Amino acid sequence: MSTAFLVVYSLAASLFGCFLQAVTGFGSAILMMVALPVFLPIPQSAMISQVIVIPVQLALIRTYFKSIRWDAVLRPLLFYLVTSLIAVRFASRVDTAFLKRLLGAFMLVLSVYFIFGKGKIRIPTGWTGAGIAGGIAGCTSGLFSIGGPPMVVYYMALTGGEKAVYLGTLQMFFFLSGLYTSITRVAAGGITAEIIPMILSGIVGGYLGQLLGTRLVSRIDQKMMTNLVYGFLCVSGIIYAVGVL
Repeated sequence: MSTAFLVVYSLAASLFGCFLQAVTGFGSAILMMVALPVFLPIPQSAMISQVIVIPVQLALIRTYFKSIRWDAVLRPLLFYLVTSLIAVRFASRVDTAFLKRLLGAFMLVLSVYFIFGKGKIRIPTGWTGAGIAGGIAGCTSGLFSIGGPPMVVYYMALTGGEKAVYLGTLQMFFFLSGLYTSITRVAAGGITAEIIPMILSGIVGGYLGQLLGTRLVSRIDQKMMTNLVYGFLCVSGIIYAVGVL
């Protein structure tokens, strides 16, 4: 596959992913980890998707900075730091085909939750809940760069769905945890010269997606959009799980 195609492909994937992130507060990594592993190895795809979303997170943090609950950021982050480091090292040493099937199984679980179980699962909001959510997020982020879903469940329970507090706290957690995981990926040799053009084009696409999402959020039927996205995620998960791709 040519570099030019991958650059454009990365731009398009990040545009749609960051559009979703701006509207719902998460989801960019999920969408990009459906798209990028079609042509790239899992570790490289995870590195690209992790770096691309950082500018979007910073833009949302700037908007909701005064509403951030710092205690709710730091508690799960402590557990995340441990499990993500272990997961990154594990991902760099195992077979790519195994990781792709594992990613497919994880995506299937996510799609079933978001289509049928969203809002029905509750977790504790104290240290126990922080440990569960942060620990799981660290594992899935280290393996696939998808750490959002457990944190969304945790922060929705913690904030009661208050928009500004939820979005601000969630994005700050994503930024700090993503920065840490990106550094560990670089230390493990996860970034190479070949993927830098895709990272740069993805940042441009992510910025455009964030602008569109911010401007159009009030005009979109959010329920319909998320159902379509996670319906596609379900199909992609099945494909990955059986190893067709």
